[in-house]
Amino acid sequence: MKLSRQQEKERAALVKRLADAGRLVSTRFDVMLAELPEVVAPVNEAIREYNLVLAEAAAFANVIGEDFRSDFEGKSERWQEGERGQEAESFIGEWEGFEAEVLPELGILEPELEEKPCHAEALEQLPSESE
Repeated sequence: MKLSRQQEKERAALVKRLADAGRLVSTRFDVMLAELPEVVAPVNEAIREYNLVLAEAAAFANVIGEDFRSDFEGKSERWQEGERGQEAESFIGEWEGFEAEVLPELGILEPELEEKPCHAEALEQLPSESE
């Protein structure tokens, strides 16, 4: 068995198209890698600003919680155990329980193409005829 001249031409055309398309994939991937730091930097800047405001909010909630807790503990045990005291305890608990976990900044892990486009070479290396 043997490839016809037409089949050889078609294969050669496909090899060229695959090679060109593979170079385009690689080029676009390299462009993306070059642009990643520029894209991530403003997001991390916004995250840092958010975390600063969050720290202020956490400090505010902490002060409020401490003030209310101090007032609560200054009341009689009877009042604390009563309905109003229980409502106050719950209210204070909400303020004391404010969670202010900071947002993590984005890290750039350089992605890699799992496989470089190489099908053009594989197609080109297929045999033209059987032995």
